[in-house]
Amino acid sequence: MALGTTAFRWCAVALAGATLALTACPRPRAAPRGDGTTVTVDGEPPPFPDGFDPGQPLPEPPPGDPAAVGAAYLAMVYPALRDAWGAFLEDCRLRLPPDHALNQPSLEATAELSVDADGQLVAVTLLRASGNADFDATVQEIAGGAGPFPAPPADVRSDDGRVYLTWLFARDRRQAGVATAALRRIEWPLPRAVPALLDAGELAEAARRLARASAGAAGAEQAEIAALTARVLVAALREALAAEAPEIQRVAIDGVIAAAAAGAGEALRPLARELRAIGDGAVELPLRGAALAALGAIGDRDAAPLLLAILDKDQGHNVELSGAAARALVALGQGDEVATRLRGWLASGERARLGGALWALARAAVPGLEAEVGKLVTHKDVAIRAAACAALGARLTAGGDATAWKALRKGLDDRDAQVRAACAAGAADAAAAGVKSRPAYWRLVELLRDKDERVRAGAARAALLLEPVKVTQELTPLNKEKSAAVLAALAAGLGARPGAVEPRLLKLAGHGDVGVRAAAVR
Repeated sequence: MALGTTAFRWCAVALAGATLALTACPRPRAAPRGDGTTVTVDGEPPPFPDGFDPGQPLPEPPPGDPAAVGAAYLAMVYPALRDAWGAFLEDCRLRLPPDHALNQPSLEATAELSVDADGQLVAVTLLRASGNADFDATVQEIAGGAGPFPAPPADVRSDDGRVYLTWLFARDRRQAGVATAALRRIEWPLPRAVPALLDAGELAEAARRLARASAGAAGAEQAEIAALTARVLVAALREALAAEAPEIQRVAIDGVIAAAAAGAGEALRPLARELRAIGDGAVELPLRGAALAALGAIGDRDAAPLLLAILDKDQGHNVELSGAAARALVALGQGDEVATRLRGWLASGERARLGGALWALARAAVPGLEAEVGKLVTHKDVAIRAAACAALGARLTAGGDATAWKALRKGLDDRDAQVRAACAAGAADAAAAGVKSRPAYWRLVELLRDKDERVRAGAARAALLLEPVKVTQELTPLNKEKSAAVLAALAAGLGARPGAVEPRLLKLAGHGDVGVRAAAVR
């Protein structure tokens, strides 16, 4: 049977006054011909009752708002609803009198279409009825038979994986156009949504939700957001630690260390397995060392056996490994174990092991070795003496006693500029940590006239940090200083002084050397 004839029969029953059971009727297929005359799919003008003027067909519905939420997906769904609904309205116009109930322009009904992640239509719910049972039944029939739709993109899906489309079906020009449709996203509460998003790999969306929710949050809600933010941070860092590129892994490790320094160490302990794998197996030594340092920063006590094994195997040959392992062990409360091993290296007298122990101490500040290290400030090897100064400075930074200061002052008198410079830098680091020494200060002031610019640079920074308020006339030797390295150190020291900005610092900010300007600006 031709579809056009079937549609005619359906309308003939309506015209006879029988109940119009639209849900049992096939969808009409009338469409306008090129000359404006409506035809059926058979290509012939459809038969319709005489005695009334059907009027003009409806114009195209208004376009949708391209900036609306989910506008692109609404446009993808629209064709599946447009043709069937348009054919229904056209058939009612042609076959039913203008005053028929189904031709009332005020008729409209709203349905919600639930679509899953594959585009399958899951459910159709009539949200607002028109008041005409036949009109509403047709809405449900056309909407229910329109799927499947294109698979919705992730950014329009709700947290349950579905898309909810609110669609208006109207008898007037609006028809079933995109302009009156809307996409609704359902978001779960954060404690449910964030873990689900993380499981799905949607880190960016989880972060956006938390950022949005944090505005105005307080009390228990803020604490909840902070805990969930830590989970997102861990997930993001874990993803980066698993990257193949070492530079990405290094950025992630630096992020772990920075976050741990800000107090998030305990929350980052779930990353211990990834950090251990990098620290024990990466090819690049600096990357391994950074991972070992991160284990100490997050407080991974279970990593202690691995760290001790690395320290025993490396024996100070690779400062990145020995120093990082020693530092991590100290942070984990294993300073005595480290001290025992380093004391043995120092007692061996072997140059390589001495240097390894000293540079490890410069990074780890192991307690209890001040006397042994102090003796090495007078060692015959210049590199050993310089390394001893660096180790003493690190120990003072961590709260060392007068023994370390006495040895460091001895290094300031060394005949070799490399040693004097290392001791001045160690004194500056100690002063930056708040450890003071008046005798060291006066010796450093004398070194402002040293012939070596490295020594003068270290002495300038150290003197200003040791006595930030009192030092005034003592800086006179620097008034005619030309070395960029010394002036940059001077800027760093001046910047640490309390009170108003020094005029000299402002002057250095306009210096011709970019390094000096950068130090002054910092």
